[in-house]
Amino acid sequence: MRVLHVGKYYEPFKGGIESFMAELLPAQHAGGLQVMCLCHNHEASLFSLSKILGGVKIVLAPVLGRLLFTPISPMFPFLLARVLRQFKPDIVHVHMPNVSAFWLLAFGSLRGIPVIVHWHSDVVASEYRRTLALSYRFYKPLERRILSLSSRIIVTSPNYIQGSKVLKEWKDKLQVVPLGLSDVSVSTEKNHGESRFGNRGLKLLCVGRLSYYKGHTFLLQAVSRYTECELLIAGYGEQFSTLQHEIDRLQVADRVRLLGSVTDEELNQLLLESDCVCLPSIERTEAFGVVLLEAMRAGTAVIASDVPGSGIGWVVENGVTGTLVEPANVDALINAISKLQRDSGKLRSMGFAGRKRFLEMFTIEKVVEKIDNIYSCEECTSRVYVER
Repeated sequence: MRVLHVGKYYEPFKGGIESFMAELLPAQHAGGLQVMCLCHNHEASLFSLSKILGGVKIVLAPVLGRLLFTPISPMFPFLLARVLRQFKPDIVHVHMPNVSAFWLLAFGSLRGIPVIVHWHSDVVASEYRRTLALSYRFYKPLERRILSLSSRIIVTSPNYIQGSKVLKEWKDKLQVVPLGLSDVSVSTEKNHGESRFGNRGLKLLCVGRLSYYKGHTFLLQAVSRYTECELLIAGYGEQFSTLQHEIDRLQVADRVRLLGSVTDEELNQLLLESDCVCLPSIERTEAFGVVLLEAMRAGTAVIASDVPGSGIGWVVENGVTGTLVEPANVDALINAISKLQRDSGKLRSMGFAGRKRFLEMFTIEKVVEKIDNIYSCEECTSRVYVER
């Protein structure tokens, strides 16, 4: 079976969807599928590029710039037409949100090819991005068309189904498949011998792109008021300068550091050095939280915002693998941090429970098996054309 994935970006771009795709596609190839991916070059370029990663051919469309987080790529439809013609996929697996994926609607050659939509997140038009609410008016009809075209819609958690207004119309197509990661061979023994952390109480780690919806400012306020902890923030993004200014304003530079982008090896080490991973996101743009899986894989406890309608509250078992707190609530963060700082036994038990839950539910092998079952559904194998 030949499977074409259509995505937004691919590694080395740092993002939850991209990290998952970089795990999924090689795992599918190892399982016997012929896999190809078309996405955008995350760096501005004039020419398309292609490379082989993990046995998978990745075609990168050139990007002239970005507008509202959207890559501007005039060549994308031409590359898509060529890939459809030459690769002749049996399945097209589309990762959403992704504006360029709407070009699929323009191709009659797609007739008879089942489309699987992987719904990673709604387009959340929040108070923090009012311009997004205006642009969504144009995006929504195309979004609806591609959902109508699809044979199946993969959603990453049952919580997201309940919280998504967009998906309510397509209940018969929805199937829950969580994100997953490979179980890398790293020790889960905590070792603070050679650590980037100091010795100032609970060692907190926050990982992810520095974007508005990640809620870093609330975490910084909590750390500034509760002094028996220190915080390392790994990742880069448009909020880097703003967060550095906030660190200086709160006078916590002795306990808080922005590390910028880190390699996978550095991240694994940071996860082992930390006592707890924090994910203080404030809206449903954080649909799942891949960093939660990275923490659970390493046997590290978590503190995470229980964002209504997000999958975070499903990934984390409150009180078992981590602690869930109200989003944008500084006092709740302080309370969670202080409780874990005083209870090392709870930290260890949460870490062990998280590791167990990861192995039971979130390994990439289990995810591949579930997606293979979707590819084998009657609608897909019979190559039924859904009238557009």
